[in-house]
Amino acid sequence: MTQRTHLIKRSLLSLLALVVIVPALFLGPFYLRVQHVEANPEAGFFADFFLYVSPGAKKAADKGEQVFILVQPNNSGMNSDDPEVHIKDAYWTAFGRHGLANELNVVLLVPAFVRPGGDWQIYTHALDRDALTTERSDLARPDLQLIQMLDQAHIMLGTNGIETHERILIQGYSASGMFANRFATLHPDMVRRLERLRQSGIWSRYSNGGVGLPPALRGRSELGRLRWLGLHSATL
Repeated sequence: MTQRTHLIKRSLLSLLALVVIVPALFLGPFYLRVQHVEANPEAGFFADFFLYVSPGAKKAADKGEQVFILVQPNNSGMNSDDPEVHIKDAYWTAFGRHGLANELNVVLLVPAFVRPGGDWQIYTHALDRDALTTERSDLARPDLQLIQMLDQAHIMLGTNGIETHERILIQGYSASGMFANRFATLHPDMVRRLERLRQSGIWSRYSNGGVGLPPALRGRSELGRLRWLGLHSATL
């Protein structure tokens, strides 16, 4: 082997090592702890989701404690009929939020709902009226699809010895703030705490310690809450 060939081989090996090591150092334990769960229409959800178990959540579960699931709705900021676009965005959203999950010692769940390009008016990431009324089964009622994702997550986590609270934590920003707001309005018994940033709506921070909905929404049916939010016409 000539010296030139030897140098080329060493350079290629060094480059390969960088390609492998640098991403591993960047993603770190997140890559080992995150699970990609594929869509399961038979189970009631038509989009993938990511599930990340923080070290603190695992330690708490090992002690026999229940841990919370923190839901971060995805918000790709773009319309696309390609699920991979939203799956990639959801993955990086999970990566960006896993530090918070570590601080709170919780499990993080990030759905990868499609925000369609063709039916652009269906704003799934904001859980808007069109998302709640569309007849497209793959996009219909993202809130109910999220509940099915949570059911799947509870089962998966329980199988691994991680018992979780029935009520969740949910947070969002901009469109995902709308999603979090509306989900908490429609399913208050499922939400322990809501946090949203820079999003006009009902409340910025809501902690449901058993008090229930804010006064304006108490005693209303789901349809009544939808009408209050302006998501359904008065004829429904």
